[in-house]
Amino acid sequence: MFKPFRQGVGARLRGLMLLMVALLFQKGLHAQDLKGKSFDQGLDGFSGGWGAERSYSWDPALDGTGSSDSGSLRADVDFSSSGDTTLQGALAVSDFGPYDKLRLDAYIDPATKPNAKGDYGTVSVRLRPVGWGWPGTEVPMGTLTKTGWTRFEKPLPASATASVGVNIHWNSGLSGSQSIWIDNLVFVKASAPPPPPVLSLRRALPGLEIRTTGNADYSRKNIGTTADVASGLSWRNDSGPVTYSMTVSETVEAGSSGYAANILLTAGPDAPVSTSPDWSHPNGIFLEARQTESGEYSVDVRFKVNAANSHGVRFEPSGLLWSKTNSGLTSLVGTWALSLQARSLTVQAPGGLTGTVEIPIELFEAFALGNNAWVLFGAQPYTRNDRVMTLSRVRIAGGADFSAAIDQDFTMAAVLDPKLQSLQEGAGGVLLRPLGTAWRVSWPLPDVGLFLWSSKALASNQWAFAGVTPITQGGVRTVFLPEAATDSATAQYFQLRDQGSKIEPTKVESYEEALPTGKNPPYVSIEAVTEAGVTDGSKSLKVIVDNSMTWEWLGQSFGTPVYEAWKKHSKVRFDVHRPAQSAGWNLEVQVGLNADGATWTQRQLMDWEWLNGDTSASKTLEFDYSSMKATAPASSAWWQLNLLFRSAQGGTVYVDNVRFVD
Repeated sequence: MFKPFRQGVGARLRGLMLLMVALLFQKGLHAQDLKGKSFDQGLDGFSGGWGAERSYSWDPALDGTGSSDSGSLRADVDFSSSGDTTLQGALAVSDFGPYDKLRLDAYIDPATKPNAKGDYGTVSVRLRPVGWGWPGTEVPMGTLTKTGWTRFEKPLPASATASVGVNIHWNSGLSGSQSIWIDNLVFVKASAPPPPPVLSLRRALPGLEIRTTGNADYSRKNIGTTADVASGLSWRNDSGPVTYSMTVSETVEAGSSGYAANILLTAGPDAPVSTSPDWSHPNGIFLEARQTESGEYSVDVRFKVNAANSHGVRFEPSGLLWSKTNSGLTSLVGTWALSLQARSLTVQAPGGLTGTVEIPIELFEAFALGNNAWVLFGAQPYTRNDRVMTLSRVRIAGGADFSAAIDQDFTMAAVLDPKLQSLQEGAGGVLLRPLGTAWRVSWPLPDVGLFLWSSKALASNQWAFAGVTPITQGGVRTVFLPEAATDSATAQYFQLRDQGSKIEPTKVESYEEALPTGKNPPYVSIEAVTEAGVTDGSKSLKVIVDNSMTWEWLGQSFGTPVYEAWKKHSKVRFDVHRPAQSAGWNLEVQVGLNADGATWTQRQLMDWEWLNGDTSASKTLEFDYSSMKATAPASSAWWQLNLLFRSAQGGTVYVDNVRFVD
């Protein structure tokens, strides 16, 4: 069904939807190491700090490379009131793309006594983004295990894209007065371009996606109940059986040994909502279906009692309630359930697998009336990251006197039931797919400077920004797409492209026919003419302004095609011509954009252009609106362009060739 072709790695799903194209354009990484801070002649932009710091200075006698022509930054600190110190300085780097590592030298006086751990603390670097936003990107450099000079070199995280400043943190575990010397903060050039990210295609019907991301062992990913229903969730609130169940519609692949789907039922008098209640809550019953090396699933039900912030007896023989090692199950698809009544617990699993066991009296009492309870449905990776399981339904049901019932069909839901919430360690792993979803397009990080583009033909000039915002799921970017028409002629093609790749502009308005109607006084005249200012076609828009210094406003609204083109691009550009007038500050121009789902944005593009007498001016003005469109829907029937002019001289302005560009 999938047909590869020579231009990268790709495939076409005939009669349905997509061609996936591997990376066709990529930035080349050609650079030398960048010396961020070398302290050759002074403090090199460092301006202070906080924490244990007392003073800092430039020390010409110590240099990380032993050079007699350079020096280092010395920080004298007092750990009497704080266990760490932070140094701060300006560091303007516009693009970390050409670099893949960060290097730093640190010096500890040989007379320094080690801390209780036998070392001299840890050093980390924090790269501060434009605007000095906190926390920025932290790069843990490592532990100081000896005195004298230590050279650290660590990978530069993909999340670090640019900086205006840097913090250097020393968390020492030492006491009293101490000193540290810092030198040679260097961004190391990339030795080779990273492998290009390859697009992948997978069926993805509506449902609740559970994707293991983050820490590969402990990063639990669950949908769980809220505090609003905690007081009523225990089965002991009902005289009959209460069933806690999840239905799996998409299983993880074979070769995921250790991966475990789970239902976690926990309790405690005051236990708060937690992303890891099986650890933090004192009491619990835990159903796990864990994949084995053979691809089957072993199914266990375990428990613990009175063991907050501990596993207690959970993983000991005394903590096992029920087990099926050779279950015969090779898929998670189906309904998994725990049903409890009094001290009886019944396990139900796909394929008719079932079992009943009596629970200990101390566990029964832990879920007594008045104790809060929580239920979580999901997975834990146990070293198996980037695995996807999908839930189509979760249900908690009891008899007539059970008040905390929950029943949500995720295949029909646009939002979560208010009694449910995402409870996950890390981000991006628990996601309700949009209704109408049919496909998942994804690609691995890093993807700096790359964007998803689409076209209806492989070899065409119709390639354009796809107009969808990817979701970051750990080390993967993902977009969800609806089903396409079944006619193979309408197949859709996708590729990752460098932002700098050439794309043909989309014309918005060339003023060849109808004139804008949304004008505000005191416009004297608006008309299409051929006499001047034409940069596209045969006509331009002629606007005659007065000399009152009043903003003269021209608004024009457009429909769906223009809106969708706006979403695919990132800039609007237009040409302005000002014929010769009297000498003076001749013209000021602003543009205002408005769109469905976006915030009105207005910006000055020409700031009182000075013209000598008998001198004309022609300008191409550009407005980058990429940040404005982030929250706007992919399609709408309304987009608005507003042009504003004012002048102290009056006279004519010509406008032409409004277009979207990248």
